[in-house]
Amino acid sequence: MIKSAQLGFVGVFVALSGTASGAAISLVNQGFESDLSGWSVKGLVTPSPSVTVTTYDGNTHAVVPWRTRMARLVSQAESGGPDPFRNNVGELNTFFGFDITARLAPGTDPWNGSGISQSFSGRKDDVLTQYWSFYSEESSASQSLDTAFYVVTDASGVVVDFDELAVAKISGGYTPWQSLRYVLPADGTYTIGFGVVNWQDEYYNSELFLDDGLPEPGSFALLGLALAGLSWVRRGPTAKG
Repeated sequence: MIKSAQLGFVGVFVALSGTASGAAISLVNQGFESDLSGWSVKGLVTPSPSVTVTTYDGNTHAVVPWRTRMARLVSQAESGGPDPFRNNVGELNTFFGFDITARLAPGTDPWNGSGISQSFSGRKDDVLTQYWSFYSEESSASQSLDTAFYVVTDASGVVVDFDELAVAKISGGYTPWQSLRYVLPADGTYTIGFGVVNWQDEYYNSELFLDDGLPEPGSFALLGLALAGLSWVRRGPTAKG
């Protein structure tokens, strides 16, 4: 991990390889301005404008896209339905093509989650950059076991890279926008996937946001003023069920 300052806050730059000299790779609809076109999804995934996330402890966080939209992955299995908080880990395993639980940190027992993926082609040393941000709605005692991850598979479906994103999260159960930079190990076709999972319980979600750039500093300033007003009005945590 290489620590760096981004837009006035401390971020963690995830470097998956050394300095690359290849071309930049652009995914289809990488900034989600055309909704979810070009992506495969499982679970509760939506193209979202600016949103606020409220944790179990009553803390409210603003999440701002680079342009007008970002992908919002919520660990809840689906929107509505007879049991939107059902265990869907088996469905995620099928979606990604491997056993998620076996690759997560020891002690992580995911109950439900959501995923997104897209295939792309490139040459050795080409670079794919994706921005992400993670939030857990859990109480502080359980936040550490909610997590998000990325996975890269080759054309045969073999996992060539996997790691948890949320292991870098800052105290308080969230990680501000970070950059994931993946350097292709060889010429070929690959699939990159992102997932977010909730640990054990059914009701308090984890959320992963994806975009193709960092929000402008001015957006943070404006939203910060609005959020300050919202925090002044709020007098306590909102119960979730």
